[in-house]
Amino acid sequence: FPSHDRKFIAVGFHNASTSFGVRSSTDGITWSTVTLPAEVDSMVSVTYGNGMWALLGYDYSGGSYWYAYKSVNNGVTWTRTLITQHNAGNDGYIMYGNGIFVVTLPYLIQIYYSTNLTSWTFSYIPDPDPIGLLTREIAFNGTLFAIIANNGSIYTSSNGINWTRVRNKDVPLYDDVWF
Repeated sequence: FPSHDRKFIAVGFHNASTSFGVRSSTDGITWSTVTLPAEVDSMVSVTYGNGMWALLGYDYSGGSYWYAYKSVNNGVTWTRTLITQHNAGNDGYIMYGNGIFVVTLPYLIQIYYSTNLTSWTFSYIPDPDPIGLLTREIAFNGTLFAIIANNGSIYTSSNGINWTRVRNKDVPLYDDVWF
């Protein structure tokens, strides 16, 4: 289990009526609001790695902007970095493994990766039929990343940059993957 003082971080939708955003807890019972440097419409994913908490969020203000939030002091303070402006809906995911943070955005299986949560590089998953292809989830098992897509395809990568389809389109359609 990662050494991050056993803190829970929860993310979710944020707007004037719900105001959920980001919460943290050390016991899973009492939750506190996390103050971020700038709010977004929704926080969609969270991970921890290399001594850093990472949050993924999007904002529809004037377009669809995807941001990474980073904390190097166990969630006390946060910095925000723009990953991309991309009309990708609200189903992005972030995962850490093998020294790299990987973000998946759903349409056409776009991938962004970073070692420091500050500088992001674009990549993609090559697929012979990418039209309408959406990512569902990303997982890491200690040596290998896995992404499932809405058409049943499964992709793997050892470095989070170069991807291979290991399972062709299939039924049933998968919604989640975890290790």
